Amino acid sequence: MFWWRISKNAIPTFAMLSYRRLINHEGCPRGCSDTENTDHIVIRCFFIKKVFKLLKEWNFGTPEFDSVEDCYQVLSRLANSNPYLGNLICSVIFYCWNSRNQLVHGGCDDSCYVIAYRAVIQSISSFKNGLICENWDANQLFKLSKSSWLPPPPDWIKVNVDASIFLNNSTGIGGIFRDCKGRGLAAFGFHTIHWDIAQMELLAILSLRDHIKDWMLEAKGIVIEGDNLNVINIFQNALKKNKWNHEEFLNLKDLDFLHNFQHFIFSFVNRDCNKLANFCANYAHFSSFFWDDFSSGGVPPSILELLKGGIFL
Repeated sequence: MFWWRISKNAIPTFAMLSYRRLINHEGCPRGCSDTENTDHIVIRCFFIKKVFKLLKEWNFGTPEFDSVEDCYQVLSRLANSNPYLGNLICSVIFYCWNSRNQLVHGGCDDSCYVIAYRAVIQSISSFKNGLICENWDANQLFKLSKSSWLPPPPDWIKVNVDASIFLNNSTGIGGIFRDCKGRGLAAFGFHTIHWDIAQMELLAILSLRDHIKDWMLEAKGIVIEGDNLNVINIFQNALKKNKWNHEEFLNLKDLDFLHNFQHFIFSFVNRDCNKLANFCANYAHFSSFFWDDFSSGGVPPSILELLKGGIFL
């Protein structure tokens, strides 16, 4: 529907609304000096240019466009030659427009990093086996799919977290940190007693403040990933302006520790892509641990085999 409306020049840009005398201004709400029309939201806005520039830094070969018509022609060619890249371009433009609407209606614009990362995830999820030829290094090691763990951008780290509750309310909480090549950096787990899995999934994320080490802060950013959509939505909403007071499970200081990173993103992933974190959560039922040296004898051989074998779970 979004792209059909673009093809019909029916997107409610400020230029269109001004032409219909619904508003008395037509400039870009993100602060551009340009008129916000269809051409602007697809290719001209400085914000969307920053997102595409970021994807190029991540080694995605996104082309440049001179006009909306040029964009259509490129997308038409990519439909046959590289459908993943075409999907990625469409996803970027859609997420930029969606974030612009958040800003206009009193919310907060998503960062370029959030939009770029979401666009990559959305595009990969659209393909059962989406082999990407032009992407960041780690993805060249395997065929990405809906059941594959997606590495973070270059020079970022990702932590996957999970919680596991046994019948006697014994609860294990665990997580694993990895770099952009899928290599294990650290893993943790601890035991508690509780009956509510959502509360424990939330605690798994909050517990990161006790497990993030100073050397991790040298990364360009961190992706925090879990398989409970409601919990991830709570954290995503909490980061939007004026949303803190609407999240009864969080307060303003809960995420202060993340501001030590240049950038941070919360991401939902299905359970098939979160198996190593689930392993850590189940292992924590028997013993609390923190491993930051995967060559030591204290790390279970099973998790080492998964990491060394290049299996991304």
